Amino acid sequence: MTYVRCDHDLDLGRAMRGVLVSGLMLLVLAGCGVRDYPDDWPSPDPNWLSRKGGCPDLAGDYDSVNSELSWLFSANPDYHVARKTWTEHHARVEQADDGSWLRITTNLNARGFEDYRERMLKFNRETNGFPIDGWLELKVGVDYECSGGWLRGLRFEQAEKVGGLQRKSLQLRTDKSGGLIAGATVEIDQSLSWGDSRPIPLGSSKGTQWFRWPKRDPADDEALLAMQEVDVRRYPWANNGNFVPMRFTSFFLAPICVRFFDGDYSEGVRGPEQVRSRDDRRPPAPVCPESWGKFDFGEVFRRELTVPGDHPRKYRIEWFVLGEDESKPEVIRIADVRKLPVMPRRD
Repeated sequence: MTYVRCDHDLDLGRAMRGVLVSGLMLLVLAGCGVRDYPDDWPSPDPNWLSRKGGCPDLAGDYDSVNSELSWLFSANPDYHVARKTWTEHHARVEQADDGSWLRITTNLNARGFEDYRERMLKFNRETNGFPIDGWLELKVGVDYECSGGWLRGLRFEQAEKVGGLQRKSLQLRTDKSGGLIAGATVEIDQSLSWGDSRPIPLGSSKGTQWFRWPKRDPADDEALLAMQEVDVRRYPWANNGNFVPMRFTSFFLAPICVRFFDGDYSEGVRGPEQVRSRDDRRPPAPVCPESWGKFDFGEVFRRELTVPGDHPRKYRIEWFVLGEDESKPEVIRIADVRKLPVMPRRD
């Protein structure tokens, strides 16, 4: 991300009274959006031929998405600070042909997936029912409007300063390389102080922080698909000398259905139900067949298995991806829990 300045606040309605060519007005509006735009970035795409109801065409799949994108479209007055624990995502943007709605779906990309998986195993974590994907549905006139070739967020602006900072405007567009760009303009109070003295106000400064998310390489989907799996490991200790705890984790982005067998006894084990936000208007989450439990990405079940003795127990885990053929599940047989891979140790 790059900070640049855009200090001109011309009232274009007053400055351009009279008869002007509409194309000239659009150029002036677009010019205001790109003043001090980073020189080493691809230039904004004019989008003259691909408008959607007067809005720039933002549909696409964008990479290297962190926590900023959801913050930009929210009404949260706090100034954005990137979350250090956020794992890298990609964002698919869908858009109505008439520009009346915009849908943004985020999920892990291959780099984010590997990072999340590594930290989950290393620190013995699980998602605990909280989704790692995100979903936003925005409407024109409510969440955004379009002018001058830019999509402008309506929920970003603040009526007054909060903690010395005021969010002024948000604008989005694509660039000529197919990436998504956004400029967030804020005004910040400035002051000078030393020691315990009272700060001396120095007025305010307005600046634009520019964000860019590149077009996603389709090969990332192939890499992501190849990385998805279930993971079965043991912990490096035994309880009472004969019981070794085992951990099963789903690393599938799609839900899977699971059941655990102890001899002839079977149990449909399941992860915690994922929590959805109140404004999530997606269809209800799919369910597994009766006698199967559902697991989403990063959800875990743990079980103590006995070490083989005179009468060894037969354990197995069956699973399949929800929506596929349940009559042919994958089968994991565990003859000796001690032979399972060991959970990573924390440094």
